[in-house]
Amino acid sequence: MENNNISLKTILDSLENEEARTLLFSKLKNTQPTSDELKGLKLFLENNNYDYKLLQTYLNNSKPTFDTLLQEKKKKNPLQNWLKYAAVLIPLIGIGYFMLNNTSKNLYAKYYEKEVGLPVTMSNNNKIVFNEAMNAFKDNEFEESLLGFSELLKSNTTNDTLHYFIGCANLELDNLNKAIINFEEVKKPQNLKEKSDFKLVLVYLKEEEYRSAKKILQKISENKNHHYYTIALTMLEEPLFN
Repeated sequence: MENNNISLKTILDSLENEEARTLLFSKLKNTQPTSDELKGLKLFLENNNYDYKLLQTYLNNSKPTFDTLLQEKKKKNPLQNWLKYAAVLIPLIGIGYFMLNNTSKNLYAKYYEKEVGLPVTMSNNNKIVFNEAMNAFKDNEFEESLLGFSELLKSNTTNDTLHYFIGCANLELDNLNKAIINFEEVKKPQNLKEKSDFKLVLVYLKEEEYRSAKKILQKISENKNHHYYTIALTMLEEPLFN
């Protein structure tokens, strides 16, 4: 929810007023900012348990930048307040992107699970290619496995298993757009479909497409029988999705 009554200026002006500060912080916690400065501010506070004194320290450290800007203007006028907040705004935007990016990477690492692959016991020509591709996948030779699986897909274009493992190989190789296409093609069996759902969440985290990741997690959380139901509920509590 976006709250139009919240701005960087109103929050900074409230820091010395406990009642106003508490109210605005409470609103900010339940807000999904669209402006870069508020995103940066919210992430800064979330990562510091909403400790306003740490924010004040940060602002004080920004004061020399503000003072330098004023000195360059050699006068005080209505531009002064704008300069004050601009001096704070620019680094906050940077902090926001830095924290958001690192939070995304940390979440990916936290919930990532390596696909272990399937047993290889087949013997005809196509199955030999499949076995070799699967063994390469298990050995982390993802480019080699991708070639084998992709070759088989040419004559088995709707094969869910092939789409899933091609998607996994593409994810490992950071071919994220291709991975999305493959995982979305998986329709059955249920275990592969559910694993593909979760792999899509990981892909979107890597792409920093947080809304898409959240949308899938919400859909998973509506199905108590989904293998990733509990994990989805846990992930939806992460600050990145709130």
